[in-house]
Amino acid sequence: MPQSATDCTRVPRIADGRLVRISGLAARPELNGTFGTTARYDAARGRHAVELQATGKSAMLRAECLAEVLLTDAIVLAAFEGDEAAVVAWLDGGGHVDAREAELQLTMLMIACFHSRERLLELLLTRGASLDLQNRSGSTALMLAAVKGHLAVVRRLLRAGARADLCAESGATALQIAEANCHAAVAQLLREHAATPPS
Repeated sequence: MPQSATDCTRVPRIADGRLVRISGLAARPELNGTFGTTARYDAARGRHAVELQATGKSAMLRAECLAEVLLTDAIVLAAFEGDEAAVVAWLDGGGHVDAREAELQLTMLMIACFHSRERLLELLLTRGASLDLQNRSGSTALMLAAVKGHLAVVRRLLRAGARADLCAESGATALQIAEANCHAAVAQLLREHAATPPS
């Protein structure tokens, strides 16, 4: 069902691959308040293809009805410090576990893994954080833990199902990143993981 011109207010186009909250739809009100990821922009129709998280289906929506979900500076700081109470309050208040900060496109999971905030990592996994999202440079949470040599964090991410075969924009995998930064124990764990057949 097409949206009417009065459904939403005009805003600029949103980049592909961004987490958005849907609002202001009169024709499809059941989608209001839900989340999705922008997939591609159809300039001829003036709409984004949005992959809906709740259903896994796609919908064509105008940018005016999409608000990019970004982490606030306070929540970035809370993740950096491992402040679980602040993160829980933000999530319970409507924040999204996979929201990103604007500059580097880091998620709370990426920040927690880089700074070895293991309790926050567990909380975010419990809340459904996506393991394999990539930041602006293509790094995943696993790569960010590997670059710092955080063995326990790397182990937990692998147990949770993080993909070790993904490459950053540099072309490096988590294993190559660990090796380049002289983190022998992390590199060994990643090698063993790669050699283990999937169960």
